[in-house]
Amino acid sequence: MLARSPRYEAQSLWAASSKPTSKVDSTVARTEYRRTNRSEAMRLNGWQRIGIVLSIVWAVGAAIHTRNDELDTWKRGTSLDYTLCMAGKQVDWPKCLAELTATLTKGSDPYWSNIAFAAFGPVLAGWIVAYLLLWIFRWVRRGFETRQRD
Repeated sequence: MLARSPRYEAQSLWAASSKPTSKVDSTVARTEYRRTNRSEAMRLNGWQRIGIVLSIVWAVGAAIHTRNDELDTWKRGTSLDYTLCMAGKQVDWPKCLAELTATLTKGSDPYWSNIAFAAFGPVLAGWIVAYLLLWIFRWVRRGFETRQRD
């Protein structure tokens, strides 16, 4: 026979001892069971939830902004190179066009390390600073609390 966990045994005993007598009792029992199982998971307070939402918004926004900034910088450089090539005394059209094509294909690749750092670096630093400040605040507050003497 298979060994059952203590949790399974406790749930079985609870289920056997509290048979619902009506549909309302059954609903209450299911809600209570869900509530007790949900409480075992890590709970987040409101500030932590706000922090998670803001972190996600920041990461997405910073990644998009960084990529657009890379593309703008790359376009300005490509335009300048092409203008200088075309402004020469003897314009070599095929050479200028070949350089432009090479620059266009090479420069359009995203620099993922820059994007990741801009998106996640400030988020990580922000969470570390927030928890460090919270710990310092609580530490200082504990120093001002009066101690209970036995």
